[in-house]
Order: sequence, then structure tokens, then C-alpha cells
Amino acid sequence: MIGIIAIMTLSSCSGPPVENTLKPSQAKKSIVDIVERSAHAIGGDWQVYSGPAVEICGEDAPDEVRYSYTMERPANAEVAPGSDIRKLKELWRDEGLRTVDYQSGGSDPLLGVRGKGGRVTTIGFDALPGGSTIAGTSTCAPGNPRELREQE
Repeated sequence: MIGIIAIMTLSSCSGPPVENTLKPSQAKKSIVDIVERSAHAIGGDWQVYSGPAVEICGEDAPDEVRYSYTMERPANAEVAPGSDIRKLKELWRDEGLRTVDYQSGGSDPLLGVRGKGGRVTTIGFDALPGGSTIAGTSTCAPGNPRELREQE
């Protein structure tokens, strides 16, 4: 859960206005695709935790939406976090994402990796004692979140 909160905190769509031709359906598809391919790349029994969920891009972008999507994998003693992180960094870099390793504080730190770029505002993997999560947020696209929720 710590990683999910960090991802959501880091996923604002602030900055100068840019002409955006991305459709909401493309934003949704792009984040679902990269999260699911990430889960497949490291293997295991992944389940959808939440999403894909449409949300407003922020106070400065009331007419733009983004999608968030999270998958989780129960604890599996056979999978090493370091191996998972290496696989994801390779996949994400091949996709043009910039990556950075993550480690929580304390004597037994939680490990993970974060990525961003392209159609991904942010994506993260957290190796947690009770399992692992991959959570991502798409880039913003023009749209009304209320109308898009009603269409789904």
C-alpha cells in the first residue's frame, strides 16, 4: 500500500498546457497494457486490485482525465524482489520509460522500482512482505471523468 500511495502522490499532471491528441480510450489502454505486460514479465498469479479507473488530472486540468490501474500478486517465497526489479527495469526501459530504484527506510526495507515517460505518468512495482503490487497512472487526455464513468 505504501507504494500505491507514493504512486498516486507522484502522478500529478501539472506543467504548462500542451496540445494533447491522446484520446481517453488510448490513455486507458496504454496503462492497462503496460501494467499487465509488467505482471506477465515477472510471472506469478496476478489479480486486478483496482481499475482501470478514470479520474480528473488535477485542479489545474478539470477537462482532462487519466486512468489508474493496479494489480497485485500474493506472497511467493520463490520470487526474489531483485530479479523482479531487474526484469521490470529492462521492460520499462525498452518502452522508453525512465526508471529509478526505490527502497523504504528501516532495518528491513521494502524494495521497488518506479518508472515514467511516454504515455505513463508513473508506474511502480513494490515487493511487499504480503505480496507485490504494480500500479500505474496514464498520461492525461482531454475528457470529462463523469461522462466517461457513465459510459463504462
